[in-house]
Amino acid sequence: DLCGRIQSNRRLFVHAADFPCVIAGVHVPEHQQAVAGCGKVFPVLPGLLYAQQLAVFVDEAYQLYLEGSTSDFGKQAIETLLTRLENDRDKFVAIFAGYTENMERFLSANPGLRSRIPLTIEFPDYSPEEVGEIAAAHLAKNWTFDHPVVVGAAAKAYAALDALDRSNGRWARTFAERIEAEHIEYLASSGVTGSE
Repeated sequence: DLCGRIQSNRRLFVHAADFPCVIAGVHVPEHQQAVAGCGKVFPVLPGLLYAQQLAVFVDEAYQLYLEGSTSDFGKQAIETLLTRLENDRDKFVAIFAGYTENMERFLSANPGLRSRIPLTIEFPDYSPEEVGEIAAAHLAKNWTFDHPVVVGAAAKAYAALDALDRSNGRWARTFAERIEAEHIEYLASSGVTGSE
């Protein structure tokens, strides 16, 4: 039950870039079309048009509206979503996600869009220490290490980045993967084997 509105566990998780593919008739891989919990596969746009009791999560929704674009695929997708948001308020929930500035442009793309989205939640960026903890959590899946040292190193590296280069959890994952790769390379080049 999503916010007391949807009495079903039919959910559609879609990236905004998938909409043009479906509208243009290009096949989208099934894993990108699946509606979890219902055992069926819906192409994205027809799934939005006809599925009842549906919650849809559109990641990077701002990509549906690209200012100056000659394509009207995103416009068609927005209009489809608007229709469902208006006509099926009790059976359809849409969650649009994306970076704040880009989402402001998205919400301005159609006069009816902002008024049909009654709630906006802006999540603050993680602090450098929180990013350090995320990096450590990634590493802890496979490695034993000095936790405070890794958290401190990741936090320091993250804090030193320009604001435009900070990508929160994605940066932490990349940082952890880089540490793993460098450690594996060190072990291999040093001839370390077994539990040394």
